[in-house]
Amino acid sequence: MSNPAPGWYPAPHANGEQRYWDGSQWQEPTAPALPDASATPAAPTPGARAKGLALAALIVGIIAFLTGLLPVVGAIIGAVAIVLGIIALVKKQSKGLSIPGIILGAVAFITSIAVAAGLTAFMASSPSPVAVESSTPSAIETPPAEPTPFEETEEPVAPLVPRQEFAGSGDMVIDLNVAEPAIVAFICGDCTRNTVVKTNGRESLLVNTIGAYSGSNLINLSEGSVTTQIVVESTGNWTLVVDDVSTAPSVATAASGGGDSVVIFNGTFDTATITNDSGGNFVVKAYGEGNWSPLIVNTIGAYSGTVEMSGPAVVQVNSEGNWSITGQ
Repeated sequence: MSNPAPGWYPAPHANGEQRYWDGSQWQEPTAPALPDASATPAAPTPGARAKGLALAALIVGIIAFLTGLLPVVGAIIGAVAIVLGIIALVKKQSKGLSIPGIILGAVAFITSIAVAAGLTAFMASSPSPVAVESSTPSAIETPPAEPTPFEETEEPVAPLVPRQEFAGSGDMVIDLNVAEPAIVAFICGDCTRNTVVKTNGRESLLVNTIGAYSGSNLINLSEGSVTTQIVVESTGNWTLVVDDVSTAPSVATAASGGGDSVVIFNGTFDTATITNDSGGNFVVKAYGEGNWSPLIVNTIGAYSGTVEMSGPAVVQVNSEGNWSITGQ
């Protein structure tokens, strides 16, 4: 029998390793055995199964759970987590990730919907201001102050809006006629529930709070504005004073106070540093020729900053805490 041609062959004496046959004998250099083409690849283990959607469902479910108290937002994120978890289960991905994601998403969805429903019910049940007819309060006449011996004899300029004082208890409608810019000061020290003061002028709502209140607000700042009625809604004894804008406290460039206030700045400045330490609404409006828009600050919570604001100006501050304004 003739010998095979020279080449690489499985050597019968070397466990199937490839060795070179030179035509007459085996050589020492070897080559790895060729793989069996008929071998079946090993099936992937269960731990190697894809789990991308399942992991995404768990992550989104955690985010939804943390934001569940936010109306609508928590519900949307929760719904996304539920959908991702269901798709992951359909694709037979990890149940250990998919099911917790679905549960967290469902809890967030239900919580968010419940919070939204509760807020809607609360807003719907809040009593809307209703004008209650009552006896017309009588204006309290304020006697003019007697001049001191050292008082200047120059005649003061008559205010455009004469001072009017009213007192009452509970809800009341006050009829009056004010056609010039004025200040409405309202005090109710023993109010315990909703306290509302509103006018039929362009400013409309002046006070809307819960409990006791003491503060001042401007009316008739818009050209042509006229106020002929003020409605008070309260649960306690109150006093209300309508007076000319010129009676407001007057400063040069710096003022500070608490609550709703009206201040006249006589100094000249182009910017102002403003601070507020309350957590509620904080609004500053400046009415003067140098301010193209009266709205200077409109935010919620504590505030500290320097803004464009020109003096002289009549300034309205609405705050639930302590504030300061320093013109520069």
